[in-house]
Amino acid sequence: MSTTQTPTYTSTDVAAEPKEAAQHSTMALSDVSNEPKVQGKQLSSEAEQQLPKGLNLAVIMLSLYATMFLVALDRMIIATAVPRITEQFDSLDDIS
Repeated sequence: MSTTQTPTYTSTDVAAEPKEAAQHSTMALSDVSNEPKVQGKQLSSEAEQQLPKGLNLAVIMLSLYATMFLVALDRMIIATAVPRITEQFDSLDDIS
């Protein structure tokens, strides 16, 4: 039968381990960056963020304005029509 040998540590070995672990962990943390990398190069946050310009911006803004206008128009039509509808059907109690 073979016996397994357990490693024995001296007091100097135990004291040296946390220092080595701390050195490895700080090296690993210093290499980590939140900046995105493309083929080993770091991109700046300005290069990563691309805002619409020119015609694209105009189309987006026009779409938003048209949407807001149509929603406001719909609400105005409904608010104007509800009193006449309730009067015609005698259903004022159903509105509230």
